[in-house]
Amino acid sequence: AGRQSLFLWVGIVVLLIRLPFSLAIPHYVSSTIGDLINEDYDGAKRSVLLLFLLGTVDSVLDFWCIFLFGYAKENIVKGVRIDTFASILSQEQAFFDKTNTGDLNSRLTADCGEMAGDLTWFFRFSVEAAVRIVGIATYMLIRSPFLGLCTILIVPAVGVINKVYG
Repeated sequence: AGRQSLFLWVGIVVLLIRLPFSLAIPHYVSSTIGDLINEDYDGAKRSVLLLFLLGTVDSVLDFWCIFLFGYAKENIVKGVRIDTFASILSQEQAFFDKTNTGDLNSRLTADCGEMAGDLTWFFRFSVEAAVRIVGIATYMLIRSPFLGLCTILIVPAVGVINKVYG
């Protein structure tokens, strides 16, 4: 990632700031529904306002996450393509005689783009998955310790069952 690591790190920081807002949205949806069922219209208005504010902050920060990771990805693709092209140009004449033009073109277009895309999105989705798992588990334990603990204890069993039966 080299020079693009700054954009990746800033993207990760923005992602970490964004995720609590994203994780709070379902809570306020359920609060709104609960307030409406209980005919607490002032509470429902407050929950809808908080839902709107959280959703707005979440969407603005999500834009910056997508922009930063996308910007880093495109610059990584550009650098990899330039390096690959320079490497191709430095080959001897015999290399071009035995290598198809389509193979060289594929290396410059599809392979470079695929690799850089996998690299940048790996950072985003691995960090997001880890934070979501920890955040949701913490939320469940705070809201209902017994049900949260039951859920956390059953996850390994479900993982083993999925691994065995696939």
